Amino acid sequence: MALFDVCETLISFQTADAYVDYVREHIDDATARFRMKRWEYFLRFLRAVGIIRLCYKFLPNHQIEKRWKLYQLKGMSELYLLKMGQNYVDDVLRYAEIKPVVDRMQQYVLEGYDVLMVSAGYDIYLQFLGGLYGVPVIATELEFVGGICTGSMAGKDCYGEEKVSRIRKYLFTADGHAVYDDDCVSYSDSISDLPMMLQCKRAVTVIKKGRKNWGEQYGFECIWVD
Repeated sequence: MALFDVCETLISFQTADAYVDYVREHIDDATARFRMKRWEYFLRFLRAVGIIRLCYKFLPNHQIEKRWKLYQLKGMSELYLLKMGQNYVDDVLRYAEIKPVVDRMQQYVLEGYDVLMVSAGYDIYLQFLGGLYGVPVIATELEFVGGICTGSMAGKDCYGEEKVSRIRKYLFTADGHAVYDDDCVSYSDSISDLPMMLQCKRAVTVIKKGRKNWGEQYGFECIWVD
């Protein structure tokens, strides 16, 4: 099996907040765009005066800014956000590939591996990216009530230890038997994915040139990218 993080591993930037930005920039409803911009400016103010930094100090694992930014999508229909997710992949993500890593993922597919994309990005658009590659996706889910987004996540953010939990649920059958062998490899750019990578027989870090290879201390392999 081959497990791949998405943001800064397969795609060259953090995709979750950028999806919200994409929706705000392309939405036709002037009232909704104004509301989103007002909340975006408020977030920038909180960042500028250090409030967000202070929140991270006391709640380091809660992804505060990401959750607050997501609130901009409150009130939008699931169908509309799915449409925007497809457009986001077509207009942006498919042109932001880290090609050496995408090539490796596609090679694993050709070799018959069970390949899985696991991301803290949102499933509302990553399902379309996975469809482009022919690879299933585990990702952070948005919460909808009656087909309308609440502006919150459905359950936990698919981040850190939560990735391991989601992978285990995905990989095990109803009777508790594993559906894969121990020949498992994982790829990620971030030390936040260490719990996932330590579960695998092989782990590969994806590091931009000029940055420190944090995986070296764990004996991980490395792909250097521009």
